[in-house]
Amino acid sequence: MFPAETITMPRVTFLPVAGQFDGHQPEPITVEVDFALTIHADMAELCPGATRTAGRTVAFTHQDYREVFRGWRAMLNLSAVVE
Repeated sequence: MFPAETITMPRVTFLPVAGQFDGHQPEPITVEVDFALTIHADMAELCPGATRTAGRTVAFTHQDYREVFRGWRAMLNLSAVVE
């Protein structure tokens, strides 16, 4: 087991995207992940649909929450490939 101070968890923020809700199509959902290291963001950016918003931050936007969750999991899995 690693000491607690060596483990860094990414900060995740769900942001609403500006737009009108017309009753037929929900507003897009954005998850924005701020990684501890830029190499983690580099790997997470490889996820289809992911966009780099800052040096250590990657965002994923979709209208279906399940797809947003899958994108978030893909970004975390890709970022875990490097140390």
